[in-house]
Amino acid sequence: MIWYFSIRRDAVIPKRSPQPETRLLSISGYYDFDVPLYSAVLSLQDPSLDQKRVRTTVFEGGHMTYQTEASRPKIRDALIKILRRGRA
Repeated sequence: MIWYFSIRRDAVIPKRSPQPETRLLSISGYYDFDVPLYSAVLSLQDPSLDQKRVRTTVFEGGHMTYQTEASRPKIRDALIKILRRGRA
């Protein structure tokens, strides 16, 4: 099976967003067989995106990593950081 995964970067965070406070936190699980992990990570590392507003995180678990008990506190902490500081 060949995986193809692409994120339309301009649809996620435009280069010149009318809302400069817009931030993106991408949460992925190491064992996700539905969405290839590093395709999303590489897509969001595009130099045309304002990297101060983009954060990718990887936690223990699969596609629904929030169902992994060990990941929940870490996900919560990442969300709090990005909401308070603008960067997780």
